[in-house]
Amino acid sequence: MQGSRIAAIVIALIGVAIAAYIEFLSPRAANVERSFGWFAYEAGPWVVLGVLALLSPFARALLAVGIVMLAIEVFAYARVFVAPDGFENAIIYYYKPFYDMAVIAAGVLAGFLLGRARPKRR
Repeated sequence: MQGSRIAAIVIALIGVAIAAYIEFLSPRAANVERSFGWFAYEAGPWVVLGVLALLSPFARALLAVGIVMLAIEVFAYARVFVAPDGFENAIIYYYKPFYDMAVIAAGVLAGFLLGRARPKRR
């Protein structure tokens, strides 16, 4: 396996672990429930990244996608848990999977277009 493929899979596993931490171990108010459904919703893009990294020929593009997704995750965590400036900050976790899926789609498209533009090696 290529090193970039392995790195993309490792990043996907790290993302699933971060989603599990946020859903099940992060500090919350007493009246906020922890839900496997929300965990699956938050971890879904990470699972998609891992499956695509395993099966797709665009491993380098998916590695870059994983790094961008980790940056989005760090930004969301910082906005909600580290330095919140309002009660509406947590809404980012509702939209973040959509952002992640858009980044995955753009990365796969970029990998496809760049892969076609490059000459084949022999």
